Amino acid sequence: MRVLDMRVTGPTRLWLAFSDGFSGEVDIPLAAGDPLIPVFDQAICNGLTVEWPGGIDYCPDTLRLWCEATFVKEARLADRFLPPCVS
Repeated sequence: MRVLDMRVTGPTRLWLAFSDGFSGEVDIPLAAGDPLIPVFDQAICNGLTVEWPGGIDYCPDTLRLWCEATFVKEARLADRFLPPCVS
């Protein structure tokens, strides 16, 4: 699994495209004071994963899992606001 493309879309949010064709957004879970916070917008896609200054990176499989979890969470939230089906 590789990260082929990436965009920073929020203070701790990325849009990622993976080598298997999946793409999605993820909120990177950062605690207050995390050293990644001040350099988050300096992320680069190196053809394998996403990397920040200082050699900080995440395994592509972890990023993919987080993207899938974000997709499911947001879909469930959207379902709460859909009107019920009327037959």
